Amino acid sequence: MRTSCEVEKKTEWHRVVAFNRLGESIADTLHKGDHVLVDGQLVSSKYERENGKSKKAKAAKFAIFWSVRANSVRRLSRAEAENPAAAASPEPAPEDAPF
Repeated sequence: MRTSCEVEKKTEWHRVVAFNRLGESIADTLHKGDHVLVDGQLVSSKYERENGKSKKAKAAKFAIFWSVRANSVRRLSRAEAENPAAAASPEPAPEDAPF
């Protein structure tokens, strides 16, 4: 049983897509193992693949992949990477928010 103070260390991989200058910039500066903070939109992509070789097995399977379309990417320092609360500074909600 874990208490609320324990941090579970777990590596997760996410597909991040960056276009134009942002993509070129991070391709030149980021390296494997770097910790980053990505701001963007979650998007899904769907494609169809054929299932089987015979005429009766023409049923198509759809595969859906999720990725993050990056608006900005920032490399985190070691301290920010170890303390995610310091890296994510929440923006204050507008007073006239509908929710």
